[in-house]
Amino acid sequence: MIRELKTLLLLSVMLSSFSPLAMAEGYSVIVHPSNSAEFDKGTVERIFLSKEKTFTNGQPAVPIEIQQPSTHRDYFQETIIRKTDSQVRSYWAMLMFSGKGTPPKEVASEAEVLELISKNPNTLGYIPSDMVTANVKVVLSF
Repeated sequence: MIRELKTLLLLSVMLSSFSPLAMAEGYSVIVHPSNSAEFDKGTVERIFLSKEKTFTNGQPAVPIEIQQPSTHRDYFQETIIRKTDSQVRSYWAMLMFSGKGTPPKEVASEAEVLELISKNPNTLGYIPSDMVTANVKVVLSF
């Protein structure tokens, strides 16, 4: 009986470490350090859905996404965009078909997001918070 309880406890700890709640506060939305725009969750959502094409400082906004499959992208979409990946794909398919928008630029890794943003003041992306360097500025944590 005690052995079964230990196994059950170990299993629940392992499962909770992979849940989205375990990742809470583990991600940062980042921009170039020179970007003086103001950000909140709604602003980031609108930029990633192409409902806003410029930052609040008037500069063009270029969102950067991590290619699928990515648990980081799934968590970002569920937390900030409030849609599943299939809902986001349907959204972009409809906009692209109507000629009203193009999805964010996709890169293969979080390291590429970090590199692009550190070189371009018009870009915006998200990475795990433990990857943040002095070459970028955190504007939102989730």
